Amino acid sequence: LGKLGDKKATPAIIRMIEENDDRDPYLRHAGVMAMLGIKDPTPFGGKLTEGNVKPAARMAAVQVLRRTRSGSVAYFLNDADPRIVLEAARAINDEPIEGPATASLAALIDKPQAKDEHVLSRAINAHYRLGTRDSAEAVVQLAKRDGVPELYRVDALNLLGNWETVPGRNHITGVWNPVPQRDASFVKDVVA
Repeated sequence: LGKLGDKKATPAIIRMIEENDDRDPYLRHAGVMAMLGIKDPTPFGGKLTEGNVKPAARMAAVQVLRRTRSGSVAYFLNDADPRIVLEAARAINDEPIEGPATASLAALIDKPQAKDEHVLSRAINAHYRLGTRDSAEAVVQLAKRDGVPELYRVDALNLLGNWETVPGRNHITGVWNPVPQRDASFVKDVVA
């Protein structure tokens, strides 16, 4: 169906994904690949609210958006299902998907979605990649916050120490993903 590219098949593929309900990862993958091949810009008829689309289909949508490196994946950072939030955070950080999606991920640093440690680490890394004064201030606030696991508070301080000389590797994945050199003269003032 994906190779045929017929958009009429989209509802049947979504129905299959929902009926599978993430029980068989091969079927979910087949559905994702079919949706990728069809390239339907509105596979859910423009309705992505949780009441209209089951979690399995929303997860598939995140995976399709990840493969196309679409910034629209940031929409799912506010999903009610923590698995979908994590998958969206992984897509933005691990691919990476730069631009507004990275800023949306960074904004999770003090939100309930960041209770998941994998989401929190990616939100910290998003601030690090953005490299702005506001991002440095957010990382400092995280390092000062009680209730945050010590591992992440120490990591935040280490990143502040490397703010000016950003290594070429992604802090989370280790994949080569350089960030352009940036002015970090404000970091000492922010930390003080």
